[in-house]
Amino acid sequence: MKIIVDTNIIFSLLLNSSNTLGDLLFNSGTRFEFYSCSYMREEIRRHWKKLKVIAGDLWTGDRKLYEGLESKNFNKIVNTVELIAFRDGTR
Repeated sequence: MKIIVDTNIIFSLLLNSSNTLGDLLFNSGTRFEFYSCSYMREEIRRHWKKLKVIAGDLWTGDRKLYEGLESKNFNKIVNTVELIAFRDGTR
């Protein structure tokens, strides 16, 4: 089934992907095909500052993304090694 996702759903997922919405998006296998309009990107760009304030740290395993954001002084980003160290109390 093809599903068009409203931008508000995307915002909710950016703020908390561990809720029911996240479960639907990330754990539905091939049952659904999720789409959104190109305007969604503009909406995210327009509200990015507010989203960064509201949201927690961004966890990424993408080295290029991590280094790019870090070079732009984005301070709410962690990689997997840092997250493990934080969990284990060594950070």
